[in-house]
Amino acid sequence: ASPRRDGEDPGGGGESALPLPSHSCGSCPAVAARPVRARSAADRFPQIACIDAGGRVTFWMLSGCALHPILTHQYAASPMPGALPAPAVLRAAFSASLGTDSPDQPLPFHDELTSLCHFALTVTGAASYALLLAHVRAAKAGGKENPAGASTASHPWSVFCTGLWRWLGIEPHAGAPAAPANAWEFVLCSRTHTRLSAAAVLHGLAAAVPCHPPPTTPTNAVTDRVAAEAHDFLHGLYESLKVSTLTWPMLAPLGDALAHLAANLRRQWHCDHYRRDLGGMLCAASAVTKTVRQPVALGGGGGALDAPHDVFAAATRALAQPLAPSPPLLLPVGAPSPWGEPGGGAARLHADVVHSYAMALDPPGAFAGALPAETVVLTMARRGLGSRHLVALPLGLALPLHEAVRACRNAAPADWPGEAYALIGREDLARDLRRTLRSAPVALAPSGDEAMAADGRGDDDMDGMLAVIAGARLRFQRDLRLHEVRRLLCSSRPIALRPAGTGSTREPLEADPAHEQQARLALLCRRVTALGVGRGMFTLASAQAERVQNLKLAPLVLQGHTSPKGATIELDTSALGPDHLLWPDYHNGCACALRLSPPGCGPVAHGELGRHWIMYSRPRARQHAYAGFLMGLGLQGHLVALANTDIYRFMSQGHDVTMMSILIGMSAARRGSMHPAIAKMLCLHIPALHPPSFTELELEVPALVQIAALLGIGLLYQASGQRLMTEVMLSEIARPPTNELLGCRESYALTAGLALGMIALGRGPDAAGLADLRIEDRLGIYIHGQGSTHLVGGGAAVYNACGELRPDRGGARLSSLAARCYRIREGPGVNVDVTAAGAVLALGLIFAKSGNSAVAAQLGVPRTAHALHSVRPDLILLRVVARNLILWDTVRPTADWLESQLTLSLAEAAVAPAGGRAAAQTLTLARANSRAGACLALGLRFAGSASAPTTELLLAQVRHFAAARTALAAAAAAASAPATKAELPTAEACLGTAAVAVACVMAGTGDLRVLRLLRVLRRRADLDVSYGFHMAISMAIGLLFLGGGRLTLGTSKPALAALVTALFPRFPLTPTDSRYHLQAFRHLYVLSAEARCLEAVDVDTGEPAMVPIRVVLRSAERHAGGQLASEPSCELRRVTPCALPPLSVIRSVATVSPRYWGRALLVADRPEHAAALRRRLLWVKRKTGHLPYTMDGHGLASIFCRPLGAAPFQRERTLQAFCNEAVLLAFAQHMCAEPSSVPQLREFCEAILYECLAEEKADLIPAYLHMYHLALHMQRAGYAPVAMPSLRVVAAYAPSALIARLAAGGGPREPPIQLPFLRSLCHYIEACAARHDHERWTRTRAAAPVSGGPARPVVPTLAEVNATMKRGLAFDQP
Repeated sequence: ASPRRDGEDPGGGGESALPLPSHSCGSCPAVAARPVRARSAADRFPQIACIDAGGRVTFWMLSGCALHPILTHQYAASPMPGALPAPAVLRAAFSASLGTDSPDQPLPFHDELTSLCHFALTVTGAASYALLLAHVRAAKAGGKENPAGASTASHPWSVFCTGLWRWLGIEPHAGAPAAPANAWEFVLCSRTHTRLSAAAVLHGLAAAVPCHPPPTTPTNAVTDRVAAEAHDFLHGLYESLKVSTLTWPMLAPLGDALAHLAANLRRQWHCDHYRRDLGGMLCAASAVTKTVRQPVALGGGGGALDAPHDVFAAATRALAQPLAPSPPLLLPVGAPSPWGEPGGGAARLHADVVHSYAMALDPPGAFAGALPAETVVLTMARRGLGSRHLVALPLGLALPLHEAVRACRNAAPADWPGEAYALIGREDLARDLRRTLRSAPVALAPSGDEAMAADGRGDDDMDGMLAVIAGARLRFQRDLRLHEVRRLLCSSRPIALRPAGTGSTREPLEADPAHEQQARLALLCRRVTALGVGRGMFTLASAQAERVQNLKLAPLVLQGHTSPKGATIELDTSALGPDHLLWPDYHNGCACALRLSPPGCGPVAHGELGRHWIMYSRPRARQHAYAGFLMGLGLQGHLVALANTDIYRFMSQGHDVTMMSILIGMSAARRGSMHPAIAKMLCLHIPALHPPSFTELELEVPALVQIAALLGIGLLYQASGQRLMTEVMLSEIARPPTNELLGCRESYALTAGLALGMIALGRGPDAAGLADLRIEDRLGIYIHGQGSTHLVGGGAAVYNACGELRPDRGGARLSSLAARCYRIREGPGVNVDVTAAGAVLALGLIFAKSGNSAVAAQLGVPRTAHALHSVRPDLILLRVVARNLILWDTVRPTADWLESQLTLSLAEAAVAPAGGRAAAQTLTLARANSRAGACLALGLRFAGSASAPTTELLLAQVRHFAAARTALAAAAAAASAPATKAELPTAEACLGTAAVAVACVMAGTGDLRVLRLLRVLRRRADLDVSYGFHMAISMAIGLLFLGGGRLTLGTSKPALAALVTALFPRFPLTPTDSRYHLQAFRHLYVLSAEARCLEAVDVDTGEPAMVPIRVVLRSAERHAGGQLASEPSCELRRVTPCALPPLSVIRSVATVSPRYWGRALLVADRPEHAAALRRRLLWVKRKTGHLPYTMDGHGLASIFCRPLGAAPFQRERTLQAFCNEAVLLAFAQHMCAEPSSVPQLREFCEAILYECLAEEKADLIPAYLHMYHLALHMQRAGYAPVAMPSLRVVAAYAPSALIARLAAGGGPREPPIQLPFLRSLCHYIEACAARHDHERWTRTRAAAPVSGGPARPVVPTLAEVNATMKRGLAFDQP
């Protein structure tokens, strides 16, 4: 047999027999052996049970390679040869042999102190320890045979002491304390009985039975060296028990036994040490016991003249001499604890505290680069020391460790483990390491607590805007801007009809004729029908997906109510077309679906939407609304849950808009994946991709579905550069007119160009396999119209690598029937009015951010009056936008840059030949469109940046266009000039484009200046205001409050492609207009939205908090200013919740608030910090002496500015506002309450509570209470065992240099306990001790004879005692 390792299962051998070692002491006849697993953790030696042929079981202990028998047990019946009972049966037999009652405890020690002494004595050797067990068993048996002393002799400690004295060969002292066996003995052993035993009424009372069994003659005593070793190890246990206040009750019986043993060993310093520690608690006979041995001197300080080790004295010397040697330890540093808490971990706690002190005084460099306080905290965390251990430590030992914790709390390093953060009370830092939140795979997860959004859910919140207001109440808490936005974008309530005039003599609206009311209501309803896109932006990703609830579609209310009577007027829809409300209903349904968060966002409990929820959420009516709902689900990524059968069911319905939504939604959900199944579905709806044998008559594809399929190809093959799709899209831009595309031919060409730009997005001339297509040359022909399409078989020619013409495969697939058009006949030339828009945007997206000046030159604005006549004015706007997409880095938010993008003005064109009024109008329209294009280019370049220079410049341009439109409208109304009326739509379109551009820059910020301007622009609802202008203003308002202020826009290449598609600057004239741009594309802004709103959450309350932060950028470009900075980095100041710059330009984020504990996220250096910032959640912890910024914005109501209050209810309310810890609230309720029986205690508790809250040291309240009870005990008894040495350590720590050493990292440099309070406490304790000595001397002198006897010492008088309160107490005196 060999000794087992720690944690090894000794019973794992099963039924296999263990051979005994050949060199064991004595013979061991056995037929089988088995290790016995001891359930007691204190059993250090493997126990082996051997059975012989007669059925006798012998229990052995292994020490090294020698076996020592402990005891034997005889079974009633002999077992089978070679068989041993189970380990549980062996344990029961072992316990029965020892005389114990529980088979789970193999040793006769039931109390904690006895088990600790048992462990301490096992190191004396197996042979000696086996003899001790025999003596203990004999003492146990002797107590049972003596009925008169069974009440005390059967106590485990008495049994152990009796066996110990017999083992050591010394006589027990008669005054050894014994634990009371009943209530009467407890009264006789109490301190009250000891103090009042001199009273007459108590004379004659004595114990009914003797306290200890009569002394026996020692037999089989161990050697002197073993006795000295036993005393040394028991003394180490004694000092370890002093480290924890929870084990102080064990010191009295153990110290009494050690004093008796030290007196027998003639270790007088040890006797004096126990007398100083325990005082009156020590039995008087221990110090005067007659010695029976000679002085024993052992190496290492065991002699009679060697001072015993004292843990408090060692701490005091260490504070005075940092390089003092470490004290001996009972348990090695880092060894596992052999006992349970609280007393079981005393030795380990002793070792860990000593090691922590060594790290604080002289760190050996275990933690490279760490400060002394950080080294101490890391050591404590590594050793497993927590707050519960610090509370149990004595005050003198805990105070330096508390100081190290305080020093690290304010500036905790970023690379600590969670145990260290929990030790210093930084639960906010430890929370990030738990990974409790699911990281969002997409960028549109709503941040913050969901309960905030739940506050706004109700019957009146059909459109979800109340939930958005509830979720963003912290960010926009100073005003009602969100309520105003809800009023501007609401379409589910009746419209307020006001008089058209503004004069005071205007009659109420009820007096107007019915046709005037209907006319006014029709103009307002035109604005209402255009609010769906903007409302979808405002409520984007603001609600969690609920699998058990259907998402209700908000109604589109076309009613009005008049004032003051409130009569309801219904809109007469008979004059409207049958499809007038189809697209508004579509936008309304799409906005409803966009409220849902993308899959994988939010808590796991909400789950994700499945195919069943999508299929069964279909309303019975409003098919267009459900089609928009499917479109929104696709943009948010929920349609991926649909099966192929579900998709077929939708596509086979024959509803054009539903098919369009499925195609775009599935492509957006699988963007850039080239999914083969979706690609086949898209190709099936594009005639150019049909095989030659597939005729158009076999599958009649509606025009809307064809356009949606083109865009789906662009989304599905985004940035892939796929050759076939690139070639087809390039040819589809110049597709000849067909009968089915007569009403939306321009939209088809534009979509083909956008799809081409998405497929080759940002690839430029480096696209592999696309060089022979000469994309830029072909697009140049489509833009300028120079040359011809070279129709071959109905398609445009394609140049091969040798420059030869070959037929385009897309055009060759067009049948002769589809190539004929009965209304339009075009020649071989290129129709620039159809192809230019798509080609310009395609060229800009292909070379986006490339800086290719050669390609950008093809998109230059006309600089001469002659060139202006060859370009349509609205195409100049697109040229400016596409050109600046290519020259991305040259865009500047300055007036000079803006002027450089404009065409000729009237003054500059005066030298050119005069062209009359038409030429002037052309110059005006071209210049207006170029200005609008520059504004949109600025909006795309600085989208989501909140750039102040860009915002100022764009606001000026919006005011310029607003003034121009007002002037044109007034001129048109006065003169009715056709030319003026022709310029008015251009001015209106340019104004809408500029408004959308400034909203892009300030996306998600909710800026008040921009909102006021947009509200003014929205106010007009005349006949001259088109449906598209209302849509543009609603989109601008929605972008300004994107996602309720939690989302913003990105500027990556895919985001730019989505923004260009959604913000195409030609808005529809009527609700049914999709000629130039499909209205469903307005919702593609979702693909460019990013969640960059950082929200701080209090880790104690779980509520969002306003916290000032500092953002350090690592980019050379000042993100917030939009200007190049010379310094390598710059700082931004924000207050959470706030929008952050892109993660790629952030170096670090740190809190800079005096009310919250500081923390920093090193995004550039630590990947885990970058992952935490992607979750957009910053856990913070508020200091107890401050209020949140929502309750005290200016810091005038902190705890420094007002008292806690005299009334209990006022004090409790104040504490609840300042802190959230239940312990402090309970302390204030019970200890600081008015009906306290001790007024001084209540006042003291109020004082320490106020001080600890104000100075952030609430963990020192138990220390203050300990000192208060120490002073109270000194007043009553005149001495305080064990506590006085701890107070000496406190007095030595206050002036030591360790405070400054621990504060080297920025911690507090003042001692945790105020020095005046500590000095006054020392004065009071010395005065109490002197008064107690004086009273005891007075009683002794009164009881002594008048004359004779030895001379008594001089004791100070009471006046002298009171005078000592004015002097200091020298704790360093012996």
